[in-house]
Amino acid sequence: MIGMSSISLFSQSENLRLGFQISPTISSLKSSDAGIQTKGANLGLILGAMGEYYLSEKVAITGGLNLSFHQGGKIIHEIGGNFFINSELSDDILNTGDMPLPNGVKLNYSLQTLEIPFGMKIRTRELGYFRIFAELPTLNFIFVTQARADIEGAGVNVEKENIKKDVSFANFYLGAGIGGEYAISESTSFVFGLYYNGSIIDVTDNDAYKAFPNPNDKPGDPTDDYFRQEEDSKGSISRFTIKLGLLF
Repeated sequence: MIGMSSISLFSQSENLRLGFQISPTISSLKSSDAGIQTKGANLGLILGAMGEYYLSEKVAITGGLNLSFHQGGKIIHEIGGNFFINSELSDDILNTGDMPLPNGVKLNYSLQTLEIPFGMKIRTRELGYFRIFAELPTLNFIFVTQARADIEGAGVNVEKENIKKDVSFANFYLGAGIGGEYAISESTSFVFGLYYNGSIIDVTDNDAYKAFPNPNDKPGDPTDDYFRQEEDSKGSISRFTIKLGLLF
């Protein structure tokens, strides 16, 4: 029985491969509100561990644990308002009152996240030293560890404001990828691929609101200069990743 258990354990270890990745990313933030426009992408990075458990020579379940940096993107709000109500910004004037941020304000979201990815990988037989693979679907569990924003507009220009309280703490990214493996040695492979992921849950907090001039405001009364409209659009992140890693 001891011999059979040892053989079984050895067989399982042969099916498991572990490694690490250092992968650049390009991410952008878009909104379901036509008045909030995407105006630029963020160059980021993923660092982490990855693993594959092979159900057969060509099919594996994938997983890992990653840290990602500078995820998000740049957006412009055509209509100004108060978009970081819950955060403690460097100056109270940035999130106090009806319209602390002006029309046309540009916001650059930069998120640092902990990611737990899972996927299903299908690969070809060996083509010399190469194998080609597809990984689909991929599902990433996302937890925001840090959130910063640069704010730029008429009368305001600040960087790296802490906005963690105004973004969703957890999210899910759904996607797919294609790539290849190059055998460096009998037990080590260089892995490369192109992946796309998109967030499922709203990235931004819906406590924010837009501010419109009040046509019925009374002269001399500063409390009714604007009326508020809830900013309840869905913000989503789209990300391309160039996966670069080693499997052992």
